[in-house]
Amino acid sequence: MERDENRSTAGLGVGLPFIEVGPSRGRIALGACPGKVASLVEDLDRVAHWGAAAVVTLLGDDELNALRVPQLGAAVRERSLAWYHLPVRDMSAPSRTFEEGWRQHGAAIRSLLLSGSAVFLHCNLGLGRAGTLAARLLVELGWQPAEAIQAVRKVRPGAIQSRAQERHVLGVQHRR
Repeated sequence: MERDENRSTAGLGVGLPFIEVGPSRGRIALGACPGKVASLVEDLDRVAHWGAAAVVTLLGDDELNALRVPQLGAAVRERSLAWYHLPVRDMSAPSRTFEEGWRQHGAAIRSLLLSGSAVFLHCNLGLGRAGTLAARLLVELGWQPAEAIQAVRKVRPGAIQSRAQERHVLGVQHRR
């Protein structure tokens, strides 16, 4: 089930578009980097108020510095949310380095979703990298790849921006 909550989240660019996952009704939300437009505090408060249990950051340290939010991880943890920092290059599919981090943290993120919790994924704009990971999570949780891509693009038009990102999702295998 896809939804687009149209609450005011000016700094995140849009409402928090999300996809419900399975009978537990876990939620995957996608958005722009907190602090990109509005203040980091306001954006993270919105994410926490929405009910996120975790934030997954797909930006590298250089991008966080350029966006003037190098303290993002600490600010997430101050709100008692789990923070996963798994950088992916802009417009690219996840790299070997990402995969190493995913082997360490992917099961925990899937477990949150299967238990009914909400996870907020972001990159710079919440489209390419965040969309790719959202679709990947859906496939890993049992969705068909094409169905996962379609669901993500329905709630976040323009998501999964490059052919490499789309091919990545199409090659993902179901796991729990």
